[in-house]
Amino acid sequence: MIKETVNKVDINELADDVFGYFGDDSEKLRRSEQHEFYRYGKEEATITIAKNMLAKGMDVSTISEVTSLSIDEINALKNN
Repeated sequence: MIKETVNKVDINELADDVFGYFGDDSEKLRRSEQHEFYRYGKEEATITIAKNMLAKGMDVSTISEVTSLSIDEINALKNN
């Protein structure tokens, strides 16, 4: 489901709109920004999954194993 949501966002179109005015460097910038958009989306999805797992009462070590978040990161989510 998360992958489907991420795939629905047309990163290329967004990057063209936002970064198309940079001339010759626009392609390099676009690739760099696409990577950042993807990475940010993936991080946000991982945090959402961890929060949902916490809400279901799953233990922190299992959440850490599934999401690759550290125990400290998960405990910080618990306290928010």
